[in-house]
Amino acid sequence: MIHKAFTLIELIFAIVIIGVLSAVSVPKFIGLNDKANVSTVIKMVRDVESSAVSSAVNYIDINGFTSSELSDFIELSGNNISYDSSSNDGTYNIKNDSNEVIAYVTFKNDDRNITVSIDCSKFGNSQQVSTCNEKIDQPYIKSYIF
Repeated sequence: MIHKAFTLIELIFAIVIIGVLSAVSVPKFIGLNDKANVSTVIKMVRDVESSAVSSAVNYIDINGFTSSELSDFIELSGNNISYDSSSNDGTYNIKNDSNEVIAYVTFKNDDRNITVSIDCSKFGNSQQVSTCNEKIDQPYIKSYIF
């Protein structure tokens, strides 16, 4: 009588192959979430950096508004993003899970200045700090007068 089934050695061999493939591929996926979080913060700040001045000029000069806040012409929303209208003429703060400010965008209406900053050392863990330092030079502080 012929049985059609796998032998014990074939099953063990298949399990060993799956284990080797897992051992090789899992480390590549560890840390992807950290890298994505860092990239998101950097991209968001750079997007605001590239659009804030033109938005401010459009809002203040073209529309003729003499007094304004940052939230009048730039809107940021999401997890760990807060707006503080008590400092200067508005500041968006992007915070980590420990409520420390990772990045900020500040507007000063009196001298028409927009400042953006990212502090890599404030990211949550060493993988995020390392990723941030690879992507941008520190200190990352840029100021634009318009």
